[in-house]
Amino acid sequence: MSIGLENSQVLRYQQLNVFENMKLAKYSIKSFIPAFSLSFSENDSIIQGGADSRNKSIQFSLSQMVYDGGKAKLQYDLARVNSLYSYYEYQVTVKQFKSEVIRQYHEILLIKQKISIQDELIRTAEMQIVILEKQYQLGLALELDYLEYLITVSQVKIERNQLENELKKLYRNMTVQLGLSPEVVIIIEEQDFPQKEYTLLAPYTDAVINRTKAESRDLQRRQLAVLYQKKQTEQVKRIYLPDISLESSLSFSGISFPLTEPSFTIKCNISFNNALLPVTVSGGVGFKKSNLSSIQDSGSTAVPNSTTYFSEQRLAEIAIMTGEMELETASISLSESILAAIDTHDYAVHSLILKTRMVELLKRKLEIERFRLETGEIKYIDFLEDLRELSSSRMELAEAAYQIEAYERAFP
Repeated sequence: MSIGLENSQVLRYQQLNVFENMKLAKYSIKSFIPAFSLSFSENDSIIQGGADSRNKSIQFSLSQMVYDGGKAKLQYDLARVNSLYSYYEYQVTVKQFKSEVIRQYHEILLIKQKISIQDELIRTAEMQIVILEKQYQLGLALELDYLEYLITVSQVKIERNQLENELKKLYRNMTVQLGLSPEVVIIIEEQDFPQKEYTLLAPYTDAVINRTKAESRDLQRRQLAVLYQKKQTEQVKRIYLPDISLESSLSFSGISFPLTEPSFTIKCNISFNNALLPVTVSGGVGFKKSNLSSIQDSGSTAVPNSTTYFSEQRLAEIAIMTGEMELETASISLSESILAAIDTHDYAVHSLILKTRMVELLKRKLEIERFRLETGEIKYIDFLEDLRELSSSRMELAEAAYQIEAYERAFP
């Protein structure tokens, strides 16, 4: 399993994508950090008939959002949640990869067990061929019975070869799944099907549904999408909340270096950024050489010719209702799929119990048929058909057990 996880290019790239998304989520905190800028200017003016003017200036600026009604915090939380669910999706992909490897592994074990059952059938049938051939040579058995027996044994061998060919394909598929070179030989030892009692899930339907829903990444993502859409819609409705920011700058100017004329300004901006009536008010002061040099106050607004504010709000509300409806539909669909999976699982458990009992009865029947064969009451071909029936039932029993294992892996 670890080899496949290390060699999978898809998982590696998805893991890198997750790491980058988590980094971006961390960088989204920059909205709370002051923004720093640096500028330099040089101005040389040539005046005809007068003295030339030269000026150099270096300015350091700093701006900080003080309050924005919670918009930056909402975007930061949303970025963190998105990065978290990107990681969860990666975990789901890893789980699916492991499940596929386990499925292929169990499928190989199942085919190997079927081959083993077929080999046992062929060995028993070939022992009977020796006896039947001698009886035919002595005239105690009909040629038709002898030929019919040989044809049936040949059919069994063909079925066995088909299983062997299928096993080779499964080995190649697992090699590809694990990202190994085609020259690598995978060896899986034969094992019997799991011998254990399986629990019926019907009595625990509510618990299984609740647990599956609680761990469903799809439902969680849909719930969060609706939640944050509601928060964003409420945020837009708060047109009375202003955006408040502070700006400050420190500059040094002069004719030549070193620049010895410092000046400092600080300004507060208050903005109501809404679609109905945007308003911006600002006020600031300036200092030059430690003395108050300027006071600045300004305000602006713009009356829009038309606004789509109310239509956008209505569309946002419709989107929320659509998201809630899709969430409910997804939840119902998941419940229905879980109920179907529980029914399939329990049906398989009941079938396994019946098939186990059937194999026991067939073994008992075979003992009786063997005695009847020795006393000449039945033909060898009839006994061979009984052997084939038992072998087929044993293979179905093994397949049923592995199928239940697959059903249970699908549940969280």
